[in-house]
Amino acid sequence: MRGPFPSARMISVIVLFYVFACTTVEKAEDKVLKAKEAPDSGFIQDPDQMKHDEDLPFNAVWYDHKVDWKQFHSIQIAPVNTHYLERMSWWDAVSFANLTESERQHSVQKVAQYMRDRVSKAFADDPHDRLTVTDSTGPDTVVLEMALVELVPTKAWQNTITMLVIGAWSHGVVAMEARVREGSSGKVIVAFKDREFGKTAAISAADYTWYMHSTDIIDDWAKQMLEIINAEPDERVKAASPLNFRPW
Repeated sequence: MRGPFPSARMISVIVLFYVFACTTVEKAEDKVLKAKEAPDSGFIQDPDQMKHDEDLPFNAVWYDHKVDWKQFHSIQIAPVNTHYLERMSWWDAVSFANLTESERQHSVQKVAQYMRDRVSKAFADDPHDRLTVTDSTGPDTVVLEMALVELVPTKAWQNTITMLVIGAWSHGVVAMEARVREGSSGKVIVAFKDREFGKTAAISAADYTWYMHSTDIIDDWAKQMLEIINAEPDERVKAASPLNFRPW
């Protein structure tokens, strides 16, 4: 007589099916769920100079080829700019989420602070100690300035219903623009931008909240920025997977 628990063979089949399904979905996600470049917000000057670079994981990038990065030993990370969010055409439409202006601003500031904290932590914890995080500027310092230019929330109410009915959900979108300045002259030597959909997960607490989808994306950005700084010449920094196998 069989007990109430599945057999070892059945568990093995389920695990193999899950691994196969995740691999298949990941390949499809790489093609379908990579967000297109966001419209220019105005944070970056001369955005037409920016180009896609296959060796970098961002939508577009520009950098001064003449700069010798060996001269820089520290990095200042400025507070994340959120003023450009309100200039984007989608901002007022977020009111459908039943969020008041105060609630939206509070959520945005939390995400902005999270972004600054995570990028700062990534550089501070760098085992290569390439750039030391500092609060001051000088000739051996670069200043990283970032702006959130899109933060479209997940549709929590829709996710709750559709996950139960057909297993689909709305991911939410996050986009940022960034520039790097020389600490002494203030000259922009790097500019880059990226836009990402919230990650897909089999079961995700982020899909049932408004802005939690942004945290995984920000974590990826912080990791990628550090990898780029430490990369060898002509080394490719891979894009992050659009899948999230953690439920939170």
